[in-house]
Amino acid sequence: MDPGTLEPYPDQWAYMSSLGRMSPREAERAAGQAGRVLVGSEVKRLGAAVSSATRPVPAPVIRARLGAGMRLEQAELTPGLAATLRHAASMNNPLFYERQRMRASTWNVPRFLHSFDETIDGGLILPRGLIDTVAALAEEAGSDLEVTDERSAGAEPVVTRTPRVARFSSTDPARARTSLVGTHLLYRLAWMRISARCTMSVLL
Repeated sequence: MDPGTLEPYPDQWAYMSSLGRMSPREAERAAGQAGRVLVGSEVKRLGAAVSSATRPVPAPVIRARLGAGMRLEQAELTPGLAATLRHAASMNNPLFYERQRMRASTWNVPRFLHSFDETIDGGLILPRGLIDTVAALAEEAGSDLEVTDERSAGAEPVVTRTPRVARFSSTDPARARTSLVGTHLLYRLAWMRISARCTMSVLL
């Protein structure tokens, strides 16, 4: 696209063939200017777009709704804040870098794993654990964060304990001793059978 007229070139390949090749030093300089992509816990500050000097005015209040996740309305976010929040809700994919170190193909292996979602009605769903990060970034952008907790408080479980009644009377000590001795023998026999089976399995 011609930067002066913003019209596409008639022959894209002819224009690209007229461009000079970058030297290795120029390629390293361009990569250094681009910098490393920060994701996850590395995101501490609001990232600004470098491709445009336009800085949209942030919304005075950003509303967050806590449920299974944390929902923000993308209409209330500036492009820079929305992109920074997506980076904060992402992480490096170890499989991608493992295959890259092995000089194996990384086709169809994402470089980043994303834990955010975007709804069709313009919502950005983030993990609830990022609420402190969202508050800090919103303050840096010049907005106040208004949080509405929509989580269910639940109900206190009702636990009833039914006492177990002994099958023998405490006034009959002889019967009680006989019952306890019989139960003890049954446990001993069961344990001996289990031990015998384990020994046979080891020997086999």
